[in-house]
Amino acid sequence: MELKVEPVSTGIFSSRKREQFKLYLTIQFNEQWVQMPFGRVRFGLKGGELRLRLKNAKIPLEARNLSGSFDPDVEKQRKQQESKENHSKVEASWDKNQPGVKANHSQKNTGGTTDGFHFIDPQITTKGSEDSPAWVFEVKTGQPVFKGLLKEVELGTIDVMAKPWDIEATFEVFKPDVHLTGAEGLWSSEISREKRVVLDRKIALLILEHQLKPYLSKVVLKYD
Repeated sequence: MELKVEPVSTGIFSSRKREQFKLYLTIQFNEQWVQMPFGRVRFGLKGGELRLRLKNAKIPLEARNLSGSFDPDVEKQRKQQESKENHSKVEASWDKNQPGVKANHSQKNTGGTTDGFHFIDPQITTKGSEDSPAWVFEVKTGQPVFKGLLKEVELGTIDVMAKPWDIEATFEVFKPDVHLTGAEGLWSSEISREKRVVLDRKIALLILEHQLKPYLSKVVLKYD
């Protein structure tokens, strides 16, 4: 997760007394594999909260963006289709500064091209006070988990009340937000649906408590 601020330009005849800054968010969501004692599981997020704590600054409710159904531009990348045989190794990274998945991938070249699409399409609402605003992310109906990149989208306009001022941002997830999307080697294919649901929730809770708490990502910005 990254945050960026840019000063709001003032016109020659502007009567504004306070400094203002635009605040932009970049965040990426991916499914991740986690190694377990007898196999591994893959999970993604169905929701989460971006929480800000501002000191000597505020974001009024009317100055907030990124609320409602957000439909970003689809980032389309052209890539070479190199093989029908793929050899991949994937491992999860839990560095809070750079969480994500590392992948090593090798292929045999057979020519041709395909289109790859990376997108994110969350339902977002905002809440909280002027100095502690929050944005709640939820997947839309019919979508399993978040995937893709939200790049430099405007969160809102910051009013600076005094100096120095700073921002602390955390992206936090909760029990309903963690969703298992795959598993290898953990249980028999004959396991009943009821038992699978129970095990999925227990594993999701373990991932949440041991890997995703107290927050998934944190950014602190300080200005004199």
